[in-house]
Amino acid sequence: MDYLRILFDLKFNQYLTVQLLPLLYVVLVIGGLGVIVQLVVDAFSHSTQRGLIYVLAFPVAALVWASACRATTEFLLVVFRMSEDVRTLSQITPTVKKIDAMFAGSNWVSRLMPFIKAFQDNPNVSSPKNTPDTH
Repeated sequence: MDYLRILFDLKFNQYLTVQLLPLLYVVLVIGGLGVIVQLVVDAFSHSTQRGLIYVLAFPVAALVWASACRATTEFLLVVFRMSEDVRTLSQITPTVKKIDAMFAGSNWVSRLMPFIKAFQDNPNVSSPKNTPDTH
């Protein structure tokens, strides 16, 4: 049911592609291996020598194809994860702008004084003068 709900979500609140990446990887690898097998069959129909050369090259071609498919799907996954991180960062932008405005200007140090005083008055925070000397 989640698949159908996500498939017909016109606001695109969730990514269906992320959930389909494992299936996409398997389909790409199987399809590519099918193409490589077809090339080997075609090579044998041309000549036995060419067919044998293709058979010897088949494992290397299969590994290269599977690695390229894996790299592509991993890249897509990283892009989607970065998108989620950017969305999270964009939600904290108003807070960052408020903090930036607080420290803007030449007298930003004087604005820190209430925070420094609150930090020094807090008995739960250990300061260098309250810590025992271990030497």
